[in-house]
Amino acid sequence: MGSVRVVSYNIHHGADDRNRPSLDRIGAALARLAPDLVGLQEVDRRYGERSGWADQAGELGERLGMEAVFLPSIRRGDGGYGNAILSRFPVLDSELAALPTRDSEEDRAVIRALVSTPDGPLHMVNTHLNHLPWDGAGRSRQLVAVGEFIARARQGRPAPVVLTGDFNAPPRRGELVPLRQVLNDGWAAVRPGPLGWLSWFWGRAPGGTFPSVWPVRRIDYVHVSPELVPVAAFSPRGRASDHRPIVVDLRVGAGGAA
Repeated sequence: MGSVRVVSYNIHHGADDRNRPSLDRIGAALARLAPDLVGLQEVDRRYGERSGWADQAGELGERLGMEAVFLPSIRRGDGGYGNAILSRFPVLDSELAALPTRDSEEDRAVIRALVSTPDGPLHMVNTHLNHLPWDGAGRSRQLVAVGEFIARARQGRPAPVVLTGDFNAPPRRGELVPLRQVLNDGWAAVRPGPLGWLSWFWGRAPGGTFPSVWPVRRIDYVHVSPELVPVAAFSPRGRASDHRPIVVDLRVGAGGAA
């Protein structure tokens, strides 16, 4: 029975919590975690001066010895800004789907990479949802689109699913309820705890990832299909980004990888 370490990390276009360039520190933080799969949000690829026109996913992948898949939510010339996946396993295919947004909002997307693990294929999915605190309805629409995207992928190639992302919503928000009818929250599966009114309002609970200096909000997640069993979860300290990473260790369940 194999194991997989998954990390979700919003890297703030390679800047720390004081907006100073920090891609090297982000790379070092990831190297210490020794992940097998990483979902990155807020990634630049030849996007502008703020990140030195760097190919951030490519540079991190090279440093970690992982294959990098970058698919931009926002395109700019031959580069862009959006989400990326790093994989220690071979990538068999990848795709992107735009998420519904209002005209005045930042473009959002969900991406997927089908990876070949020693236990079989696995869909690694990564996204970054609407950040407006009052727009739970907007995030609900986006999560419906994410669910449809995953369902289509599994129809084409039945396989377990890992969904990483910055959802910009704490655990008790209503927009997350439908998602948890089909996928399990990796942190909550192994680190359950009381979620009182303060957690509902602020997301203040173990596993907080934002802001990195004092992470009172749990808004970054690793969700998994039932074939994958979370066995450990933690969120390491560090201010290389304005978010902390979330780490979940998985094993393939009794059903195995399809």
